[in-house]
Amino acid sequence: MEENFYLDFNNQKIFVHLTWPKNQGVFPALIFFHGSGGSNHHSFDFLVDNLKEKFVCLSFDHLGHEKSSGQLRDFTLEDKLEQAKFVLKFLLEKEFVDKENISFIGSSMGAHIACRLTEFFSPKNLILRAPACYRKDYERVKMIPGWLPGDEENKSWPQKPSLALESLRKFNGRLLIIESEKDEVIPKSLINDFFNTAVNVSQKKIEVIKDAPHKIRDKQQFLDDFLKFVREFLNQ
Repeated sequence: MEENFYLDFNNQKIFVHLTWPKNQGVFPALIFFHGSGGSNHHSFDFLVDNLKEKFVCLSFDHLGHEKSSGQLRDFTLEDKLEQAKFVLKFLLEKEFVDKENISFIGSSMGAHIACRLTEFFSPKNLILRAPACYRKDYERVKMIPGWLPGDEENKSWPQKPSLALESLRKFNGRLLIIESEKDEVIPKSLINDFFNTAVNVSQKKIEVIKDAPHKIRDKQQFLDDFLKFVREFLNQ
């Protein structure tokens, strides 16, 4: 089963894509959080197409991205967190969702949002692909051009101290980090920070997509590896 629709949020429209298995019953659920460019949908859509027979899957566009209303420059990281909380609440109200078996899947900036969201709801699984994080004092900075100073070529921008890492330190579920081997945006040191910060998780693991850059949507092998790692982790 599948639906595309809009949720009303603070006089704006959040676009949502929701799928659920055909059979009656209660099912584990996946909620996806895209990155700053809003360009992860191809990779997320590929996961949904291959997992929707067994999982409820919800992906959405943050305000200012893709099919949702608004302009990106009007919103902050904190705004994105509030939108994520609102969409999660909507998902949890569905009678066919197993509230004890929810997984967050976040890419890049979406990983930052997913980590922060664990403060408000603790999922069974937290899956972070090419995770980014941002320093506390940038949580309320609007995303106008140049909102985040730094030299991405040298992989440096204001990352710590980060509320996302503070949230991750408290998380006690299962953690999977998926690293792009040739990521030009996320340094290996940041991957290690995420992994080492997760001191209270019940299980944690890093997988690497070989030869992959930060964005993986343009090569099928990268998408296949992404799906493989997610599926194996969820089935454990």
